[in-house]
Amino acid sequence: MRTKSVSSGCLIRYWISTLAAAFADNIMNLCDVLKKAEYCKKIMPVPDLVIRLKCSNQLRISRIINRRAAGGAQDDDISDVRADKYGDISKKIIDISGYKIFEIDTSSCEPEIIADIIAKTVGNMNHGSGNH
Repeated sequence: MRTKSVSSGCLIRYWISTLAAAFADNIMNLCDVLKKAEYCKKIMPVPDLVIRLKCSNQLRISRIINRRAAGGAQDDDISDVRADKYGDISKKIIDISGYKIFEIDTSSCEPEIIADIIAKTVGNMNHGSGNH
């Protein structure tokens, strides 16, 4: 049974990206990820909106390298293989979910601008009512 949200809030990472990362990082195989996606669709609260941030793989790699140089996580996989696996499975899981997706291309945006876009988008929604 799918449920509606009873209160407003924001999840930074939802089951879609968690499962996609598990597949891309070889933690779960394709069959298990797709089964788990079907299960999550049935039991997880339905979000009002899923925001998907995206950019080119080249820019993603550049950002990871910059974060590493600034002392951030050192273990992010920057291979094209990982990026392709993540992108492909994300699309499949999003299709399974049936969720409304709002994509933001972060290629030419500073983090503050992205945050502003998200705030305005979320602020314009009638949360929890199911009317979008």
